[in-house]
Formats: sequence, C-alpha cells, structure tokens
Amino acid sequence: MDVKFLVVCWQQEIASSYDVVDGPNDEGEMFTRPGILVDAFPSPYPNEEAARYANGGANPPDLSVYTTAKHEGLDYIFALLLGYRDPPAGIEVRDGLYYNVYFPGGLIGMPSPLHSDGLVDFEDGTPCTKSQMAKDVPAMVSHHHVSPNVVTVKEVPEGTPDDMIYSYEHLGNLGTGKRLKLRTDAYCKQGAEE
Repeated sequence: MDVKFLVVCWQQEIASSYDVVDGPNDEGEMFTRPGILVDAFPSPYPNEEAARYANGGANPPDLSVYTTAKHEGLDYIFALLLGYRDPPAGIEVRDGLYYNVYFPGGLIGMPSPLHSDGLVDFEDGTPCTKSQMAKDVPAMVSHHHVSPNVVTVKEVPEGTPDDMIYSYEHLGNLGTGKRLKLRTDAYCKQGAEE
C-alpha cells in the first residue's frame, strides 16, 4: 500500500477530529463542521487577549506560518523545540520566561513543549525521543505549505544531467542576491539531555 495514502488518511482523521466554524450558509448564518486538510490549525485561545493572559503577557506566534515566512523555517522550528537550556552565567531569567539559545534575545515565554522522551507512542515501534518529535512537528505543520511544482534532485533520481542542471537553475532563480546567514551552535555533552 502507498505510504503517502496512509499518511493522508491519518492526517484527514486528525483534521476531522476538530470542529471548524464555517460559513455563512444560504441563510447567512455561521455553522460548525468537521475539519478538513486545508483548514488552518485551530488556535488554542479564543482571542489575542486570552492568549496574552495565559502566556504572561506575551502573544505566542503562529509557528505554522514560520515554515514559509521565515528563511529556513523548518530548521528554525526544529532548533527552537530543542534549544531549551539552562541560562549561561550572567543571564537572569524572570518568572514566566525560559532560556532558548535559538530564540532571538534568548528568552522565550513558552515552556519546552517537548519536556521528556516518550510523549507519543509510535505504532511501528520508532523510539519516541525529543529529537524525533522535534522533526515530526515542523513536518506536520508544513505539510499543506509544500509546493508540488518545486523539483529537487532527490525527486529526479533517473534524471539526466540536463534535468538536474535545470532543477538547480530553477531553484537558483527563486531568490536573487546573497544572504548573510548567522548561526548559533549549541552543544551538549555526550550523555546529557538534548
């Protein structure tokens, strides 16, 4: 059986478990229906004020748009989920904030959502580590943002060199100019938590 088919069925099952307000109908009224794949993830808060109140005055960003709105968004979400550390000497963290090496400024109002291994049970027996969950989250969030028109070399294994050159040229023309990339490296001692 096709793996993509199974993944889509699983995602449809998850989407349909949420109720989505839609409309208006023919009578001009809003109605509730089961979710479908193209629906946005529902916000856990009814409005911005409730979100700020629940998060110590900080309005949490919608990370589902980071996959396309931020350069290297998938990598950013992965790093953000694994970037929680004890603050270095000299950094004071007030109540309600947490130190994250990949968050701009280092202090974030969201506690680590991946606080321990084993939060999910995979049917195929895949070990549930923080790293595995951090890979799964951006993949799930970005699934509907993927453009089917972008061709990469991985998708053209039998391609001729001309096909590969075309792919590189096509991908190269998506952006112009050089970008300055800043990078923060954080290392853990072997055997330490992620």
